[in-house]
Amino acid sequence: MTHAGQLSASLLMALVLWIPSFSATIRGDLELPTAAFRYLAAFALARIAFGLLSRLVIAYAATPTAPEPAVDLGDGQEVPARRSSDPLTERGG
Repeated sequence: MTHAGQLSASLLMALVLWIPSFSATIRGDLELPTAAFRYLAAFALARIAFGLLSRLVIAYAATPTAPEPAVDLGDGQEVPARRSSDPLTERGG
């Protein structure tokens, strides 16, 4: 996710988290500076959450899976790896 995408998602998530405070401000139950601080807190929380989520996705996407190495029998021969068409044993291996 790009930085612009993270920022957009963070702003929208903060707005969703802030809706109850907005309702209370419109009704007059909450002062404007308190509502603004709550939006700032919701934005900071959403920004951190989307940043961590983005790093996690990038880290998993960048990790290659290594192929299983063949077993060397010691005399120059290697045990071949399993094929998908090989029948499974009762032990599941």
